[in-house]
Amino acid sequence: MGRNWQAKGGPVALATLHRLREAGLDARLTVIGCSPPEAQGDPHVTIHPQLDKSVPAEAALFQQLYARSHFVVQPSYESYGFAFCEASAHGVPSLCLRVGGVPVRDGVNGFALPPGSGAEAFAARIQATVADPAGYAALCRSTRAEYDQHLNWDAWGARVGDLLRDAVARRRA
Repeated sequence: MGRNWQAKGGPVALATLHRLREAGLDARLTVIGCSPPEAQGDPHVTIHPQLDKSVPAEAALFQQLYARSHFVVQPSYESYGFAFCEASAHGVPSLCLRVGGVPVRDGVNGFALPPGSGAEAFAARIQATVADPAGYAALCRSTRAEYDQHLNWDAWGARVGDLLRDAVARRRA
């Protein structure tokens, strides 16, 4: 998900797809937001160069893509990423790199792998999760709960309000 294939870790996601297929999993990769040349023509990759969620048909397609997804794989070095919040809103666990500020908590709404992790590590994490269907179902439920409790604008506003009230109270004390 994103315009910059390299910055979002696209090459690692594509290599992860190939590792999973080599291991016998019927894995597929959906790319949204760019059109990476190295993924063109791969029969297991679907590319949507751009989806505009303000266009009803494209918003509906976006929802359908999430409904069919099992993971968001974004091995990026970015320090946040709304894509992870959006994935949590859809109950789709995220796999990313453990870099500062990423809203992915291990075993809660996905897994954050150590920086430098490559396709082998991402594929192994997916394989371990797929091998435990009950655990995966629980992960999907906790992923949505993480969104409901922490990763939405209302929760953000409430937290900021609490922090501001605490700061004002400390100044008055």
